[in-house]
Amino acid sequence: MRKREFTLYIQDAKHSLQLALPYIASKIINRSSGFMATLFTARLGQDSLAAIAISLRLYIIVAIFLTGFTDAISVLVSHHYGARQLKGISISSAQGLLLALFLSVPIIILFYYSAPLLKWGHLSSAVINLSIPYLHVLGWCLVPAQILNTYEALLIGLGKTRLVLLISILQVPFEILFIYVFVFGKLGLPACGLQGTAYGYLTIYILSAILISIVFHSSQLGHRYSVFKHLFPFNKKYLLEIIRLGAPMGVMKTLELSAITVLVFMLGYFGSDVLAAHQIAWQYFIVMLGVVFGFSQTTSVRIGHYVGMNKKTAIKRTFQTNMILSVMAACFFALCYLAFSKWMIAIDLNLHDPRNANLIHYAKIFLMISGIGLIFNSVGFIAMGGLRGLKDTRIPLILSVISFWGASLFFAYYFAFKLHLGGVGVWLGFTAGIIIYAIIMLYRFNHLFKRINLSTLLMHE
Repeated sequence: MRKREFTLYIQDAKHSLQLALPYIASKIINRSSGFMATLFTARLGQDSLAAIAISLRLYIIVAIFLTGFTDAISVLVSHHYGARQLKGISISSAQGLLLALFLSVPIIILFYYSAPLLKWGHLSSAVINLSIPYLHVLGWCLVPAQILNTYEALLIGLGKTRLVLLISILQVPFEILFIYVFVFGKLGLPACGLQGTAYGYLTIYILSAILISIVFHSSQLGHRYSVFKHLFPFNKKYLLEIIRLGAPMGVMKTLELSAITVLVFMLGYFGSDVLAAHQIAWQYFIVMLGVVFGFSQTTSVRIGHYVGMNKKTAIKRTFQTNMILSVMAACFFALCYLAFSKWMIAIDLNLHDPRNANLIHYAKIFLMISGIGLIFNSVGFIAMGGLRGLKDTRIPLILSVISFWGASLFFAYYFAFKLHLGGVGVWLGFTAGIIIYAIIMLYRFNHLFKRINLSTLLMHE
C-alpha cells in the first residue's frame, strides 16, 4: 500500500512540474520586455525614467487587481474541465472576458484624466508632462491585454501551460522590437521617446490578441471551447460567480502590493544606502517569488481538476506534493542567497569601492532575511492556491489584510523604530508578517478541506 501511495505522489509531482515549469518560464520571459523597456527609457534621460517608473506603478496596481478576475476564470475552467463540462468552460471564459473588458473602461478614463493624481504626488512638471501622454496610450493597452489574459486563463485552467509558454516565446521578442522601433524611430518611423514604449506594447498586444483569437478558434481547442459563442447574452450566474471569486483576489493582491509600498517608504527613512540595498535584495526575491507563484497556480489548477472529478483524496495528495516542491525550491534559492550573496550583489555594485561598503553590508543581511521569507511565502502561496481551487477567496482576503497591513506593518515599525534596528527591522517585520500569513493560510486550508463538500463547488449550466 505504501509503495502504491509513493508511486501516486511521484506521478503527481511529474504532472505538477509539467504544468508549473512552462508557466514559470513564461512569466520570466514576460518580465524581460519590461526590463528592456526600462533600459531603452534610461537612454532618454532621468525625467523619462522617473515618468515610466510612476506610470508603470499605476498600471501594475490596476493590472494586478484585474488578475483576480482572470484567476477566477482559471478556477471555474479547471472545475468544468475536471467534470468534462465543455459548455461550462466556454461560458466561464466568455463571461470572464466580458467582465474584464467592462472593467477596463473606467480605468482607461482614469488614466486619461490622471493629471490631478500625478500633481498630488508632488512630481516635477517635466515628469508630469511626460507621464500624462504616456498613460493615455498605456490605458488602451488594457483592452487587448484583457483578451490575451482571458485566453491565458483558459489555457491554464485546461492545464495547457506549454501553449502559454509558446505564446510568450513568440510575443515577447516582438514586444521588445516594437518598443525599440517606436522609442528611437527606426524603420522610417518618427522617434516617439517615452510614448514609444506604450505604442510598442499597444501595437503588439492588438496584433497578438487578433492572431491568438484567429488561431485558437481555428484549432481543435477552439472548436471544443469556443469563447465567442457564449459572449451574449449575459449569463448572470457566471458573471456573479466570477465577481464573487475574483474581486477578493484582486483586492487582496492590490492591498499586499500597497503594504509593501508602505514598507519601502519606511526603508527610505534610513537613508539611500538602505533603500538601494533593499532594491538589490528585492529584485532577487521577486524573481524567485515568481517560481513559487508558479507552483501556487499549479496547485489551484490541479485541485480544480480534482474538484470536478470529485476526488477528495487526490486533492490532499496534490496539495502536499506541490507544497513539498515549492518549499524545496524556496530552500534551494535561500541557500543560494547565502552562498552567492557577494556574486549577486556584484552584478549591481563594485564590491571593491569603499563607498559601497555600507550598502553591501545591508544587502547581504537583506538577502539572508529574504531567503527565510521566501521559504514561508512558499507555504502561504501554496495554501492560497489550494484555497483558490476550493473557491475560498473572501476569508483569505481578511487573513491577508491581518498579515500584511496588520502584522507586517506593526512589526516593521516596532523593530525599526522602537528596537532601533533600522532597515533590518523593516525587513524582519515584513518577514514576521509572511510567517504569520503562512501559518494562518495553512490552517485555513486544512480547516476548510476537512469540512468541504466538493459537489457544492461545481457550477451546473
